[in-house]
Amino acid sequence: MKTYPVQMEIAGPFAYFGDPASGAAFQTYLVPPSSATEGMFRAIVFLRDGAYIRATRVELCSPLRLVNIVTNYRGPYRKTALISQGNSQQMAQMCLQDVCYRLYGEAVPTTPDNVGPAHYLAELFNRRLKRGQCAYVPHLGLSQFKASYFGAFREDTQVNPISLKFESFLARLYDRPLFGNVSPEFAPAQLVNGGLHYASTSF
Repeated sequence: MKTYPVQMEIAGPFAYFGDPASGAAFQTYLVPPSSATEGMFRAIVFLRDGAYIRATRVELCSPLRLVNIVTNYRGPYRKTALISQGNSQQMAQMCLQDVCYRLYGEAVPTTPDNVGPAHYLAELFNRRLKRGQCAYVPHLGLSQFKASYFGAFREDTQVNPISLKFESFLARLYDRPLFGNVSPEFAPAQLVNGGLHYASTSF
């Protein structure tokens, strides 16, 4: 099946890529899982049918800096009294600070014998990225953590050559590429010299 490569660099003052295994501790992965990377691609452009951008690789281009941040949480896991009163709940989160990543992906057709939409999606992505256009400003995990830069690879950006092993890393979040149901899958992963290849997934 023919696919079309895309890539972008993204940076921001804060990032949070929630690790489900941390439970109420609200810990973050040190690099974005594939679902978060695909969300950043989707912020530039997406199609409702015919093709999607699948994440293939991420490179860490900043030092690892962790910081504790308290945010006002309005999600479903608030205390019952706060939900009934419409109030937010303060939550402490371990976040990343001053992040930069290089993201790699490929435009993939949803029907193998019709690659036209994938070619169109890749061309549209590259055109919009060059112009600095987006469907909405990309964010780094949480909607309030907006990117301070997104665009082509910058010449002065350097990959952080760190290597780490992750015993359990979010490999897939949804059961299909477009408009899927939440169905997480986990697998070991490894950051090697600053780069991590995402596990290949099949729908």
